[in-house]
Amino acid sequence: MTDTPEFMERIGELASGFQRSQILFTANEANVFPLLEEERSAEEVAERLGWDSRPARMLLDGLVALELVRKNRGRYRNEPIASACLIPGKPAYQGHYLRHQHNGWDTWSRLAEAVRTGRAVQTRPERTPEELRHFILAMAE
Repeated sequence: MTDTPEFMERIGELASGFQRSQILFTANEANVFPLLEEERSAEEVAERLGWDSRPARMLLDGLVALELVRKNRGRYRNEPIASACLIPGKPAYQGHYLRHQHNGWDTWSRLAEAVRTGRAVQTRPERTPEELRHFILAMAE
């Protein structure tokens, strides 16, 4: 069973995927990436967004772990992937797609119920106008 540690690592990666998604969704929703087109400290980002600096630093460090942002001497800046895909107006912008995916969070969290009952689950009867907008823009992206 030489593969056991690799298998355990893979299961851990799968189980924690929601955490990585939430880091990305949170940063996208707050428009963190446009701020990081220039190198900034966590305190500068927090001030611009009206946040406390400690959780801002934690979120930014999460983005570093996801390899979306780099950190140099306590200052953060987008990696090329974030600059290309997470800045509004860029040709490969994916921000609306991320918002659309995030809108499905509640429904996907009820997958076990859907499998158990054989019925689709909905958290709300229909999309809000904002969710519909993100869906349409995501399809365009």
